[in-house]
Amino acid sequence: MKFLIVALTLVSALFSISAFADLAEDRARADQLLADGDDKAAFKAYRDLARDGDHDAQYLVSTLYATGRGTRKDLIDAYGWSVVAAEAELDKLAQHSEQLFEAIPENKRGKAERKARSLMNKYGKEALQEKADRLATRGAGRRMGSCTGSRLSCRSGVGVAVSPAGGAGAPPVASGGN
Repeated sequence: MKFLIVALTLVSALFSISAFADLAEDRARADQLLADGDDKAAFKAYRDLARDGDHDAQYLVSTLYATGRGTRKDLIDAYGWSVVAAEAELDKLAQHSEQLFEAIPENKRGKAERKARSLMNKYGKEALQEKADRLATRGAGRRMGSCTGSRLSCRSGVGVAVSPAGGAGAPPVASGGN
């Protein structure tokens, strides 16, 4: 059991290193797109990074929405992303968020706050950590030979499949290794 835990920890560390390398490559690609003036592609690349929890990309997505560069100008979306970015607890990000909120007409501020909550629920630190935990738990269960979530089979040593001819309510037909 100890060996399994150590092995899973090492595999997880290798995936983390690989993920950081991929993140750096994706970030460099987005930066290059913006530098080359391909604003639409840069916006999409930064938005993908922002959805993965990159606070710098969240700030840039906010700025791109605020200026309309690569996307439509939308202060409500800009404010929403700025709130998510501000989770990084950097003063400049909090100030950016406050400035955007002040720029939003008073009758639209409630909508901006709802947008910020919605984005936090999807892409905030807590939401992304919960998603990562669910994926890790699901992956660990699969590595340990438990059910994959499919109703068709489990990896418990003996394959079990629902009989295609049986239809709903028919008992499963065991398919062992003969």
